Amino acid sequence: MDETVLVTGGAGYIGSHTCKVLARAGWQTHFVAKTETMTKVNTGSAPPSAALGVLGMPGMTGLALATELKRQRSVPIMLLTGWADELDQDALPHVDVVLAKPFSRERLFEAMARAVPDRVRM
Repeated sequence: MDETVLVTGGAGYIGSHTCKVLARAGWQTHFVAKTETMTKVNTGSAPPSAALGVLGMPGMTGLALATELKRQRSVPIMLLTGWADELDQDALPHVDVVLAKPFSRERLFEAMARAVPDRVRM
């Protein structure tokens, strides 16, 4: 699979482990430690297939990140949060999929399938 997912996880723990799971499934991952630099990442000639971030991150919230990335390019955005049950997903126009933390490998792949259905087979 030649698809890239941009990943940030604030302090890095969630992001680095998510990258490992995605890489084992054949995805190329590009981990960005500083959320505010994620909007400036160049993944090569092809745009990323998706971007995954955490709602509560230092420097730039996941919602601000989603808004900025969508302004720059058409990329599905997945948002990880421990407050998924409290969010009104209709009020998140720049977020395509909300994934509740903690999450399993299977739930991550289900979220990927919702975000990029033409690229993920379940």
